Amino acid sequence: MELSIRLTEGQLMRLDAVAEHLDIQIDPEDDGFNDAVISSCLSKVAPIIADASATTGEEILAAVGRYYSVLFEEVRSSADIERLEQKYLRGQREIGFAQLQNELANPNVDALLFQRQKAQQHDRDKWVAVLNLQQTETRSFWNRAHELSHRIAEPPQGLLPFKRHGLEKTEPIERLMDLIAAEIAYFPEVFVPLVVGRQTESLTFELVQSLKAVFAESSSLLAAANAVVNSWPKPAISLTAKFDGRKRNPHKDVALRVFPQARNSAARVDNELFVIPRMRVPQNSVVCEVQRSGIPQTAVENLATWSTSSGQKLKDMNVLISATLAFQESIYVLISCE
Repeated sequence: MELSIRLTEGQLMRLDAVAEHLDIQIDPEDDGFNDAVISSCLSKVAPIIADASATTGEEILAAVGRYYSVLFEEVRSSADIERLEQKYLRGQREIGFAQLQNELANPNVDALLFQRQKAQQHDRDKWVAVLNLQQTETRSFWNRAHELSHRIAEPPQGLLPFKRHGLEKTEPIERLMDLIAAEIAYFPEVFVPLVVGRQTESLTFELVQSLKAVFAESSSLLAAANAVVNSWPKPAISLTAKFDGRKRNPHKDVALRVFPQARNSAARVDNELFVIPRMRVPQNSVVCEVQRSGIPQTAVENLATWSTSSGQKLKDMNVLISATLAFQESIYVLISCE
C-alpha cells in the first residue's frame, strides 16, 4: 500500500476486510491496493449513477445513498440532537443513539455511521449517517461522500451500534475512504467533461466557483478546487497557504508557507509543476498580496522567485496563480501552466 508508515495489526485487519468485501486479490501493503479499491468502488456505483441519470454531484450522492439504504441526518445544534434521540433512541429503540450527544460534543468527529439494529428489509434507512455541522457547513458534501465510501467499501459492522469517522483523519482506512470519496463525489464520467469543456478559460477561482455552482453547490471551495485541478487537462496544482513556522519548531521563523493539496497527472509528467511543502511564499507574490488585502487576485508569476531557506528554487517558468482568502485566514491557491 502507498504508505510511508508501517500498518498496525488492527489497521491491517480492517484493510483486509475491505479487500475481502470487494474481492480484491492484492495485499493492503502492496502497491496498487488503493487503486484497486477505488476502481472496484467506482464499478459498483457506475450503474447506479447511470440508472439515476445523475448529472450533478448532489444527484450522484442522493442516488448512491438510496441504493445503499443510507439516510443522512444533519446536526447543527442541540435541538437537532434531541430530535434524533427522539426519533431513533426513544421512537425506534436504537440504543446506539444514546451516545449521540457525547460523541458529537467532540468537534473532531465529522460523522457517525449507525447500522440500525431493528431495521426491516424494506427500510430505506438501514444505515443512518449523522453529519456533525455544528462547527461549519463546509464539509457537508464531502462528508456525505466519505460516509458512502465506508458503506460501499467496508462490510456491514455487525453488532457495533455506530462507527465514528473523522476523529483520526490520518488513519489508513480514513485516508483510503477520502480517496474513494473524491472519485464518487466528483464522478469522473460526469465531472471531467464539464471541466474539459472549460479548458479554453484560465484556471481561476472564478472558474472553480462557476463549476461548483453547476455541479455541487454544497461542496466546499477547497474540495471543488482540488477536483477541478485533478480533472484539468494542463499541468495544475492546488495548495493552501497559512502562517506557520518550521516543521519541528512551529514557533520559529513564522511566515506564510504553502501546503500542497492536489496535483494532477499532467503536472507529474517529467515533474513539470510542483511546490515544496512548507516553503515560504515570496513577499512579492500575488498570494501575499491577497493575504494583505483580502481581495482575490490572479497574476502571472515566475516560479524561480520561489525558494526555500536553503536556497532551493522552483523551476524557471511562468505560471498563472489564482489566490483567494479562505477559511480561518488561510489562502487557497491555484497554480497552472497556460
